Amino acid sequence: MLVDDDRFDWRSLLDALHASPFRVAIVVAGGGAGALAECFRHEGASKTFVDACIPYSRRAMTEYLGAEPRDASAAGKTARQLAEKAFARGQSLDDGDGDGQYAGVALVAALPTTQPRRGADRIHVALHTRETSTLWSTELEKGAYTRESAETVADDLVQIALADLVGQTGLRERKHRPQIKVERQTLTL
Repeated sequence: MLVDDDRFDWRSLLDALHASPFRVAIVVAGGGAGALAECFRHEGASKTFVDACIPYSRRAMTEYLGAEPRDASAAGKTARQLAEKAFARGQSLDDGDGDGQYAGVALVAALPTTQPRRGADRIHVALHTRETSTLWSTELEKGAYTRESAETVADDLVQIALADLVGQTGLRERKHRPQIKVERQTLTL
């Protein structure tokens, strides 16, 4: 049966994530709150997610990291730095009821806004595990997205990162927005 509902994609993904041995700490800045909501909307969230943070301002991000970000707030390096910190926070919150497999997920974004901003609208999502650090990045064509539609792209990238964590591939393309190009870079640790 085919279901044309975004929540169906999230439900099947989260079911797979909840069945996996991973405990996840997630942090989003500049966008991605919808992805956080989806992660906690379904049963099993407390088994899988150990921490969730939204350090929205530059100062909040610096406090979360315990140091200045290595790059601009909405840069790929910063997403990796936040994911690494989320991973470490997840490990530090270990309550001993799992097998100790942790993942840190971070999203940083510069999305359409009412404030003037230099540079492209962009989204970076990083996934950090004991073995790898993976980054997904995209630039959005200026003026082609509303804030709401850009948030949907951000949610998609978080969904792709979580799917990668549990070995799921082939998330269906969404027909309600233009096709976007996403770059993926993986580093072995």
